Amino acid sequence: PLQGRGSGRGTKGFTLAEVLITLGVIGVVAAITMPILIHNIQKFTLKQQFKRTYNTLSNAVNKVYTDLEYRPSCSYGANESRSECKIFTKQFINNLNVVKKCTIPKKQGCIKYIRALMPDNSSSPGYTQNYIDNKNYTYILTDGSMIMLYDDGHEAPIYIIDTNGPKGPNKWGYDQYYFYIYNNKLACSNDTIDEGGTKCSDMVKNF
Repeated sequence: PLQGRGSGRGTKGFTLAEVLITLGVIGVVAAITMPILIHNIQKFTLKQQFKRTYNTLSNAVNKVYTDLEYRPSCSYGANESRSECKIFTKQFINNLNVVKKCTIPKKQGCIKYIRALMPDNSSSPGYTQNYIDNKNYTYILTDGSMIMLYDDGHEAPIYIIDTNGPKGPNKWGYDQYYFYIYNNKLACSNDTIDEGGTKCSDMVKNF
């Protein structure tokens, strides 16, 4: 008959203790590597969403000039005109694939959470409330991204972007950025960034 453990002719198995130790080691390795893996996946996903949204906006800007057959005076630092910026913005929005338009963003589900533009002002409820609930519209695009027109008192508009809409993480430098028109091209600002976020300029130069 076959003999047990220790015999050269017998079948050799694992003891319960060996199995538990092996599972424990696997658990420890998984606990260490999974957060890193999840972080890298999230970072890659946010980068791809930024690239997609940036290309969408850039193409929309370029198409404005083609459609109008001239360049409206709507660039920062170039004697921008409010009337010209209205023309530019209207055509710009027309060039986007909009699936939802919100006149009251918070109440209509277009905005889940956005802080003020400047991090040092984020603790000011009045500023944040005015920022989110101003009279400008918010648009959800077919790719799930969100664009909000922000009026900071300048003639040329600021476009607040959330690359995945109301979904998280809803942080500046992760999925939230703001753009403006400079020298008739789409430009992004590095002024606002949450801890651990990526500068808009670094996102752009990587593709």
